[in-house]
Amino acid sequence: MPPEYPFLLADLGTNGEFVLALSPDERLVASVPMGPAIEGVGLSCGRTAGPGAVTGFELSPSGLGPVSLPGKAGHPGMTGTAYFSLAALLLNHGVLDESGRFGHGTTPLATRLATRLKDRHGEPSFDCGEGLHLLASDVEELLKVKAAFDLAVSTLLRTAGLRPSGLKAMHLAGALGEHADIGDLERLGFLPAGIGSRVLRAGNTSLSGTQRLLASPEARVWVERLPQGIRPVDLTDNENFTDDFVKRMRFTHVADTLFPPLEPEIAETLEAVGPALREAYPLKGKHFRFLPGNIKDMSRSLTTDRSEARKIYMSEGKFLSAYLYYFLPWNLYRFTRLFGGLAPDLQDGATIADLGSGPLTAPLALWIARPELRYRKLNFICIDKAPASMQAGMDIFKALTKAVAGKCPWRFKLIKGDITKPMREKADLVIAANAFNELNWAGKNADSLGGKIAKTLLGGVKPEGNVLLIETGVRLTGRIISIMRERLMENGLTPLAPCPHSGACPMPGTSHGRWCHFNFDVKDAPQWLEDITRKARLTKKSVSLNFLYLSRDSERREGMARAVSEPFDVEGGKAQYGCSERGLTLLRYKTGALPLFPGQSVKAHWPETDTVDQKSGALELPVTFKKKPEQK
Repeated sequence: MPPEYPFLLADLGTNGEFVLALSPDERLVASVPMGPAIEGVGLSCGRTAGPGAVTGFELSPSGLGPVSLPGKAGHPGMTGTAYFSLAALLLNHGVLDESGRFGHGTTPLATRLATRLKDRHGEPSFDCGEGLHLLASDVEELLKVKAAFDLAVSTLLRTAGLRPSGLKAMHLAGALGEHADIGDLERLGFLPAGIGSRVLRAGNTSLSGTQRLLASPEARVWVERLPQGIRPVDLTDNENFTDDFVKRMRFTHVADTLFPPLEPEIAETLEAVGPALREAYPLKGKHFRFLPGNIKDMSRSLTTDRSEARKIYMSEGKFLSAYLYYFLPWNLYRFTRLFGGLAPDLQDGATIADLGSGPLTAPLALWIARPELRYRKLNFICIDKAPASMQAGMDIFKALTKAVAGKCPWRFKLIKGDITKPMREKADLVIAANAFNELNWAGKNADSLGGKIAKTLLGGVKPEGNVLLIETGVRLTGRIISIMRERLMENGLTPLAPCPHSGACPMPGTSHGRWCHFNFDVKDAPQWLEDITRKARLTKKSVSLNFLYLSRDSERREGMARAVSEPFDVEGGKAQYGCSERGLTLLRYKTGALPLFPGQSVKAHWPETDTVDQKSGALELPVTFKKKPEQK
C-alpha cells in the first residue's frame, strides 16, 4: 500500500537521519549528530540494551521502580529509553522542570520523590535506587539530544513550508524509535503535542531495507532513481542556527511561531466544544432560531460601552447564550492558538489564578491546547463578578472533558470577586484574559488603575511564577497592555513574550500611534462556529489579540527582533513591522524572500549605517536567509 504524503521518517541513533517525503518524486533530507546519549552511552549509569538492563521506570503506590529486561545484568545500567522514561516521569511530577533543573514539586507524591534528590560529588543528582542515579549533567545531555532532534524536524518542515499538522504520518526508525514510549517523546518535546496518534514505528530500516534490496530487482531500480528527487538541507546553513538550537534545549516542543496552526487532535477537540455547549447549555427551538440575531445585537453592544455590555450578557439569558455560543468559542480559538505556541510550564500540583474568568475561557483553552496537561492535578482559582457566567463555563468544561477524555483531575474554586482586590492565595500562573477592557481606563484614571491591578497581580503570583495578560487586539487594549507592562516591570517582572527586549515599548497604542497586536487566519476554526458566524451575518477571516507574558526569573534576551504585523508590499520586496531592543523596527525582505509569520523572531543583524523609514520612523532591518540548495 503506497504511503500518504507528506510524511517524515526519523532514524533515532547516534547520528539522526531525517527524510521529509513531500511526494513520490520529492524528498528533503537532513542529518544531525545527536550523540551516544540517545543510546544510553556516555551517561553516568548508561548502557546499551541487554540482559538485566533497565529500560524504563514506573510509579506505583509502593514507590518508584525500574522496568528491566529479563536476565542477569553483567553490570547495572539504564538504556536510552530508561532515561527518557525517568525524565518524563520526573517532569510530570515537578521534580524536573522544562529547563532541566531539579525541583521539589508541589504535591505529596512529588515531595516524596524529591527526597531522592542528593548531592553526588558536588553535582545535583536523583537517586533511582539499586545503585542507579540521574545526574544534572545527564539531563543536560538529554536536552542536547532533544534540541538536535527538534531542530532537524522544525528546519525540514520550515523549508517545505509545512506545519506538523500537515504531516500524514511520522515514522520512527532505529532501535530507540522502535522501543521508546511515544508518550515520553511527546512529554520531553521531541514530538509536537497531538502528533502521537500519527507516529508509526518503522523498526530497523537499515536491515529491512538491505533485505529488500537483495531480494527485489524492482527495489534496486527504485533506489537508483532516488537521488534525482532528493534535496539535502544543511541545518547550519542558517544565521540563526545557534540561537535556534539553544532555545530548543527545553523539555517542550518549541514552535517556530507564537501562534502555530492547530494540530488535528486540537482541532477535533475544538470541534467537540459545539456538542458540549448544547449539552451544558441547551437552547429550545425558539431560542436557537433567535440566536443569530442575538449574536448580531450583542456584537453591536460590545463595540459601544463594554462595561454596560458585560452587565447585560452576564445577566440576561438571551445575551448570555449569544456569548456562550459565539464569543466564547472564538475566544477559545484565539487562546488555543496562543497556548499552542506559548506553552506555559505547569507541573503536577500547580495553581493557576484566572482573574475576570467569565465562562472559564482560559482554563478551557488551556485544556484544549495542551493535551499533556489534561491528566495533571492542576488547581484553578477563578475570580469574576458574575458567578452565573463561571458556573456556565464549569458546566461546559465538565461536558467537554467527559466527552473527550472521560475524566479530568483539575480542581476549581469559583469565587465572586473584583480583579482589583488582593488575592488570598498565591499562584504559579496568574492569568487575566479579556478582563481589563471592561474597566474605565479614561484619562488620568489609567495610571492609578494600572497600579492597582499590578499590585493585585504581584501579590498573587509566587516568586518563581508567571503572569499572563491577554486582550482583544484593539488599540485600547494595546494601550492597556503597554501600561501594565510598564507597571509590572517597575516591580521586578521581565517580559518573556512577545517582547524580544526589556526596553520601552515602541508600540504603546497612544493617540493614533501603532499598538502591539497580532492577527492570524481562522482556516482551521470549527465548522459549526463558522456556520453560526455566517447565520449571524458576521464575517471572520482573521482574529487578533494582544498579550504579555512575564516572569521574575528570566534572562535578558538581546539582539532579537520579532515580527508583529502581517507582511505588506514595498518597493523592492516585502516588509512588516516588528519590535526590537532598538524600538519600532521595519523588517525588509528582498523580492522572492519568504517573510516571517507574525509572532516569529529572528536574530537582528543591523547594518553599519542606520536607515529610518520615512513613513513610520521605524529603523529598517534587512532580513536575509541563505538560499536553499538548488534541486539537481
